[in-house]
Amino acid sequence: MHPQILNLKSDFLIRCMLTHLSISNYALIKELEIDFREGMTIITGETGAGKSILIGALSLILGQRADAQSLLDKQRKCVVEGTFSIKDYGLKDFFEQCELDYDDTTVIRREINPNGKSRAFINDTPVNLEQVKELGEMLVDVHSQHKTLTLQDARFQLAYIDAYVGHDKLLADFRNDFHYFNRLKSELAILSEKEKQSKADQDYYQFQFDELNAAKLEDGEQEAMEKELELLNHSEEIKSNLAKATDTLSSGEYSLMAMIKEVSNILVKAATLHPALEDISKRIEACHIEVKDIAGEIENAEQKIIYSPKRIAEINERLDTIYRLMQKHRLNSVKELIELKDSVAVKLDSISTLDTKIEELKKEITAREGKLNELSTLISKNRKKAKTQI
Repeated sequence: MHPQILNLKSDFLIRCMLTHLSISNYALIKELEIDFREGMTIITGETGAGKSILIGALSLILGQRADAQSLLDKQRKCVVEGTFSIKDYGLKDFFEQCELDYDDTTVIRREINPNGKSRAFINDTPVNLEQVKELGEMLVDVHSQHKTLTLQDARFQLAYIDAYVGHDKLLADFRNDFHYFNRLKSELAILSEKEKQSKADQDYYQFQFDELNAAKLEDGEQEAMEKELELLNHSEEIKSNLAKATDTLSSGEYSLMAMIKEVSNILVKAATLHPALEDISKRIEACHIEVKDIAGEIENAEQKIIYSPKRIAEINERLDTIYRLMQKHRLNSVKELIELKDSVAVKLDSISTLDTKIEELKKEITAREGKLNELSTLISKNRKKAKTQI
């Protein structure tokens, strides 16, 4: 595909792959849409017809600084948009470096507000003016009298020599390795900054971890100790009530068990005379056995409850530690404290491995740099040889 030549007048010649130009509210132009076909396009007209205005509008999307005075309507913004066919220009690396979406049909747009501020876009992504200018120089050559810009451009000269040499694969290898080399350097810079910050935080994280680890926290222990403390604080009252219940059930001549036993004996005698009462007699005997068992369990429970000021002090001290840690770290449970300890442990481990990662990265960067030097030496040798031949 050959770039079209746009000849505007005798002292300007534009070489580009411009396929469409849209101009709105610029100089004398209210609205203008122009489509360009492949080959040469010549625009003619009398002096003052506006041919140079097209150059001015085109220069805006090539990175020239904007001027609010160039607006036709000072209350509206000016928009200039150019569509370029860049399939054969080999610009994917440029788009990748600038983190832009590549498309074989690329649109550059420039907007100028009435206050003089401007914005630039490449494929609808906001970019700075330098990026627009850099891309524009690779897409458009503007030739004026006594001036041949392309021949003076170092990138054009290198591209010509490289095309003559034909070492495209070598250049591609160098380009790929160079991009990877830069990514490694960026990663190293990030890791080094992270290491610097991490070292500053390491003492704090270590203190935090040691404090939480020393507490030997267990999930659920807070609730269990609070229940135990409640029991211990009321142990004397509970023991007294259980003792009364035991006395009522089994102690004395008029205890519940004694009375049930007396009723049981009466029904046993009556059942010998009246067989229909045998079932009732068995039921009352079962009640006696059940009450006896209950009385035994109450007595055992009463004996197990021991008032212990020492244990109360231990529990209070443990709960004070837990409450203090929860308040300090603004957490609501032992489980959250344990999770915090584990996360701090991960941070400390990450800090300890940063040094190793940085050293490994430095070694890889050195190795990549050596390979780049070999490739660049070979490329330079090829270019110097071709330069002599050219």
